[in-house]
Amino acid sequence: GCNEIPIIVVGDESSEEIPDSKAEYAAWETCRTEHSSGTACQGAVNRTMFYHDPRTKKCTPFTFLGCGGNDNKFDTRLQCKMFCKVRPRGRCGEEKEEGNCRATIPRYYFDWKTWQCLSFDYGGCEGNKNNFKTQEQCQRRCKRQPTNG
Repeated sequence: GCNEIPIIVVGDESSEEIPDSKAEYAAWETCRTEHSSGTACQGAVNRTMFYHDPRTKKCTPFTFLGCGGNDNKFDTRLQCKMFCKVRPRGRCGEEKEEGNCRATIPRYYFDWKTWQCLSFDYGGCEGNKNNFKTQEQCQRRCKRQPTNG
């Protein structure tokens, strides 16, 4: 639609535009910050967390020592990917494509910006592989947490 919030694909050097809103700018900064393991402190336990690596564009595990550090740390890989809007590789990262024909076949595509499987009308020809007959197929293929970042 017309009032879509522009999504910053974090770490995408081809579009190093600084975002307008304060919230977007904060996210943009966080996801480009070098991760920090923090410091050991009384009562804290080392635990695995995830940070967004701007060079590889992946959410990567690291050991957090318990205190300090910075905002580039997330409890789960999925939280990291959602916050930093990491586009998945392959069909799940392709944009929605209705195709050039005029049919209106109900289909689902994976919207990686919101991490949801959404419905759309497929025209019946052309398009791309981000096109599933059921929402369940889409979720099985795209919403599971990828193991490779």
